[in-house]
Amino acid sequence: MYIGIDLGTTNSAVAGYNKSKVKLYKTSDGSDTLPSVIYADKRGYRLYGKRAYDQTLLSPENVASGFKRLMGTSTKINLKASAISLTAEECKAAIF
Repeated sequence: MYIGIDLGTTNSAVAGYNKSKVKLYKTSDGSDTLPSVIYADKRGYRLYGKRAYDQTLLSPENVASGFKRLMGTSTKINLKASAISLTAEECKAAIF
């Protein structure tokens, strides 16, 4: 089996190839892609994907998105309410 991972700036996806068949793996809510977004509340509890994206309007200072553009830099992504500071690579690993 071969696995392909698209770690996109906006969305991420996973597909597999096995015995001449291609399969796109779905998220737990049945979507083909997962928004590349992380949310953390004041206790440090995290949400990922669509649930995190839904927090963007309510609590933008606690949402990380677009971090793929920062990969390879020393820039930290700060989620203020939880005082969490992550690198872009740590954010992408969490999405993966």
